Amino acid sequence: MRKLSLTLFLAVSAIAIVFTSCKKVLDAFFDPIESPLSVEITIPIVTNTTSESALGASSVHFNLDSIIRKNTKDVFNINSIKSVKLKDMAVNLLNADQANNLANFETFKVTFTSSANATPVILGTATNPDTYATSTVFPISNSVELKNYLSGSDVTFTLYSKARRATDRTLTARVSVTLRSE
Repeated sequence: MRKLSLTLFLAVSAIAIVFTSCKKVLDAFFDPIESPLSVEITIPIVTNTTSESALGASSVHFNLDSIIRKNTKDVFNINSIKSVKLKDMAVNLLNADQANNLANFETFKVTFTSSANATPVILGTATNPDTYATSTVFPISNSVELKNYLSGSDVTFTLYSKARRATDRTLTARVSVTLRSE
């Protein structure tokens, strides 16, 4: 009886060690993957300068599971990662001019939804100075967890702004992000 108890204890202990070690092994072999992603958003002529409003949205096919599988030679998939966070984000106006550029906008906000999660999450906000510029980089600190948004295959970015001055023509903005999977 004593031998059986000792054998059972050792077997349970070995199984517990194996299962807790699997996560450590996964962490040791899975290097973080950075995935760049960008969308172009058409901004119509802006006349509202009193409140924040949506400037436009754009969707793109983005399959993080396929990216992980490709980068790990099919060893890992989206279920193997513990976290996806925003590493960096920027907005660039592709057709800015002296009268229509980032100085026209006091603030920007970018939200994110996906085919897996339709609840909008704010990726970031940025404040623009009243000087000519064609691009702005968003400060990123304590990025929100995006893994549950990326189990689907389509993502949508929506660009919001509080305009400082009206614009007199349609603009095209490129929203660029880098996602970091760990």
